[in-house]
Amino acid sequence: MNSTSADLDRWAAACERAATECEQAELLLIDAGDFGALQHVTRARETVFTTYRAMVDAGAAPSNGAGVSAPVPLHLLDTLNARRLLRALQEAADLAEAVDQERGWTMADGTPCGLSETISDMAERLRLEVEGPAGGGRE
Repeated sequence: MNSTSADLDRWAAACERAATECEQAELLLIDAGDFGALQHVTRARETVFTTYRAMVDAGAAPSNGAGVSAPVPLHLLDTLNARRLLRALQEAADLAEAVDQERGWTMADGTPCGLSETISDMAERLRLEVEGPAGGGRE
């Protein structure tokens, strides 16, 4: 079978879409605390990444960097630096909440909705990666 450059590009783009779906599934599994299933999805994303790299090496057009990234092994989610970053993000979220209040960036109920919302979301995602779900923990 002879594959064209267009075939490789199409297959690489399919890998990018699959990797994006795997990343979304990983986030949902982290939220759900299902770390057994998370390991399976992470391995699937690793396979997609390896396949994508092979296609690029064979001549497929590389992505713009947004689609396929190397997965993070589970043992690297909870490191000293990750915990330091988590503390810094939590402190930044508290400070951003004060800034939002000062600027009047609040909803009708007084809940801040500016910078603190974005930083809090970042901190929560990292907290789930580092600590697992509240009351759960990693297996």
